[in-house]
Amino acid sequence: MSVKSILVDARNADDLLPAIAAKIAEAPFIGLDIETQDSGAHEGIKAYRKKDTARVFDYRRTVITGFSVYADGDDTAYYVNLAHADVENRIPWEKARILLDAKKDGSYWIVHNGPFELTNFRQSLGYILKDVVCTLQMAVSTYGPDDYSERSFREANLGEMTKFVPAITKAFWDYEKGKDFNSDQGEIFGKICAKESKAGHSYNGWVKNLTYGYGLKKAVLSHFGVQMRTFEETLNGKAHMGELTGEETCAYGADDAYWAVRLFHHLLAMMVPQNNQLVQTFFEQENPMIYVFSDIACEGMQIDTEAVHKRRADERANFAATLRTLKAQIRALLPFEDAPNPNLFEKEAWYKKNWERYRSDIAKWANTPDVESDFDEAIRVRGAVPNAWYEEAGGNPKSLIGPNLSHYMPIRTILYDLIGAKLVYDKGKIQSDGECRGKIIERLKKSIVEDEAQIKELQEYLDAHPSGYDDAAAERSTLYHAGCAVHDARLGISVIESLNKLASIEQAMKLYLTPYSQLMDPDTGCMYPVVSSLLATRRMASSFPNAMQLAKQGETAYVRTFYEGDEEDHVLVSLDWSQVELVIIGEASGDPEFAKAYGQLPYEDLHKVAAATLLSAMSNTQITPEMFDSLRTLPDDLLEPFGFPLLDKTGTALSPKAAYKYNRGTAGGKGMNFGYWYSGALGSVANARGLSSDMMWKLTDAYRERFAVAEAWRLGLIDQVHSQGFVTLPDGHRRNRFEATLAWQATMGQRWRAFNTEGCRRFADVFTSKLARRAGNQAVNAFVQGTCATLAKRSIIGIRKKITELGLRARFKMPIHDEVLFSVHIDDVVEFLKMARAVMTHHPEIISKLKLHCTAAIGRNFGAFDAVKNPFGQVELDEAPKGLPCIDEAYVDKALPDDQVELVIDYMRKGRLSLAA
Repeated sequence: MSVKSILVDARNADDLLPAIAAKIAEAPFIGLDIETQDSGAHEGIKAYRKKDTARVFDYRRTVITGFSVYADGDDTAYYVNLAHADVENRIPWEKARILLDAKKDGSYWIVHNGPFELTNFRQSLGYILKDVVCTLQMAVSTYGPDDYSERSFREANLGEMTKFVPAITKAFWDYEKGKDFNSDQGEIFGKICAKESKAGHSYNGWVKNLTYGYGLKKAVLSHFGVQMRTFEETLNGKAHMGELTGEETCAYGADDAYWAVRLFHHLLAMMVPQNNQLVQTFFEQENPMIYVFSDIACEGMQIDTEAVHKRRADERANFAATLRTLKAQIRALLPFEDAPNPNLFEKEAWYKKNWERYRSDIAKWANTPDVESDFDEAIRVRGAVPNAWYEEAGGNPKSLIGPNLSHYMPIRTILYDLIGAKLVYDKGKIQSDGECRGKIIERLKKSIVEDEAQIKELQEYLDAHPSGYDDAAAERSTLYHAGCAVHDARLGISVIESLNKLASIEQAMKLYLTPYSQLMDPDTGCMYPVVSSLLATRRMASSFPNAMQLAKQGETAYVRTFYEGDEEDHVLVSLDWSQVELVIIGEASGDPEFAKAYGQLPYEDLHKVAAATLLSAMSNTQITPEMFDSLRTLPDDLLEPFGFPLLDKTGTALSPKAAYKYNRGTAGGKGMNFGYWYSGALGSVANARGLSSDMMWKLTDAYRERFAVAEAWRLGLIDQVHSQGFVTLPDGHRRNRFEATLAWQATMGQRWRAFNTEGCRRFADVFTSKLARRAGNQAVNAFVQGTCATLAKRSIIGIRKKITELGLRARFKMPIHDEVLFSVHIDDVVEFLKMARAVMTHHPEIISKLKLHCTAAIGRNFGAFDAVKNPFGQVELDEAPKGLPCIDEAYVDKALPDDQVELVIDYMRKGRLSLAA
């Protein structure tokens, strides 16, 4: 049941405002909500909105059309008209603010989506809201994004998943539990159970319909059974809130203020029974972050706009040049075989239906003559680059023709039909992504080696037999065909490499260059990201842009160089924790191997321990961490230091130093340490090394044995979520995984078995077991990643507080994974580093037995230091880079002492003058 709503405008303001202010002054909790419109957003944001379904706001140009207030316990909520269509009824802000000023100390504004309210009051009206409680963030602390009530679960059927019953009945009638899926089984299971699927027919889509929800409208429906009026219903076809009158908006706005207060009390009642920590954690850790998020949205990220536009122009030119190269490569492979590819024809419905059209589109495009204009060359195909470029020029991308070289159907036609590669599968489904293309290149290279060996052998035979001999004719024919095969394989590799280059350019344009060029404010040169903490792990995320996509290495690492300090005399300081996920596992588990590595500073290298375990298992030879470490100093020509060759995934022999790097890295010890704990297997390492399933499980067993105490902790955590349906994080947050419980497995299994077919009965077993196993692994991930989130938030809050206390000229900019980024006045860097490192490494309530280690980097921009390409980029102070002219070479790859850090700071200070010159 809702309350009455009354509109406050010019007709009744003199009578109502003092009375409402008196109610606010007496209430401990006051609901507050705003309505806004930003029809005056800059043109870049308007262009961005056409491509992104998520709503991005131009906070610097947003107008608050009105606000609503509700004093807890009252029977009426009020809506104030500030800027609605009935201009004559508007109230000036100077007059309406009496309601905001009426709140007494010790009382709280209750809002849903606090950062939005805080940001808009500050940007639009210059008003700083204080004492705000965000019920959106409160909901996140109370339950997860995929949590639902037991009643909702009991009353639900299988929804749209039932559409697959006929296919399941057919595909799974003879499935043996524990066996790999065939292609049909893998396709069906993927459609229902894919981890990232949001489709209505998927399990995730089914869960979404049951969840409590975080949005105010869905949360009120879930918790109170009340269907609130929606934004779209309220607009009723109008473009934005400013086109509505106060009367048309009143009930909608007032309801939001009322229900925010009701939801606050309800969520508090849900929090209290969970544990003694949670309420305190919310008020001291989670809710304070709304001010952090608002500051980010208000103050923005300074961007080198000229560099963004230049790089976009360069990548467009690279795209066009690569298209010209690819056309020539494809022409050299044409024509297609007369008959369709039999394997694709059998496995892919789209190919069976339209193989001739896809072939025709590719061949027609490949045979077009090159044109000088990069723009004209690019718009002969479709994809992220040509579509955005064409639209920017005033065209409609839907009118473009030609193959879409970023879509899997044309790519698979090229890979499997034109090149003739053997189909690559993953979990029963045909692939064409970057990993798949890498496998095809490896196969083609292997075939080239084999064919060239055959050619060499045949040529030697022919050289030994004069021409004209009949017995050499067959060899000459074989020699010719082997030569053709080598030629075509090399062409195939070149085509795939060009496709990979196009994909890399398209990804960079789609993720960074196009959205950055649109999101940059034309007046300030800043982007204003929205940072939140709504994930299941409660880690932070960002959008507009998504800073979590910023890679430190690889082809798009240059994007980091776009980010700059706030002022000319500021540098960017990046702080991070070394191997924090492993420290958390070691702290929670008490494993002696982890304690040995992380129980002191500097750390010992746990990746070496894992690498030694890997080599021992693969070679059946006992390799100790000390033996593995010796590879760094052995001579390069010693290829079997332990009595067996050290090979990479292609079978190529490695020198000791190369073997050390390879086996310690992501395909070895590092990949094992960071990959095992969230999956309970070493599949990613096995894939990276091209190992068999049997060898993967052998490595997994060896790894488990090496870290037996930590493995027991992992299994104990999974047992805990199996028995009680949740795990509790060190800060008191819960992560519910109902799918892990026997109750869920029994109920969901029964629902599938109710269809009474053998296929559905067998599918029920694999469906419930795989999702239960996934839920157990998710619980481990939630514990570790959720604890990372705790450390990050507490550190950010602590550092910001210290900045104010010490009077430092510094500002928190952005979280990026586990990094926290600050803009700091160059003269305050030394004091800031000392303070920030102390805060980052002192969390005894979370990490008490082991040690946290904070690393730091400073630079004029956020890109990695490079003596040639980025001479004033981020200098890692704990692992000094090569080529830095201001430090002694003896410190390369080592932690810099204070005097050397001072030299780096002075180098960055002078760097501004160098850049300006």
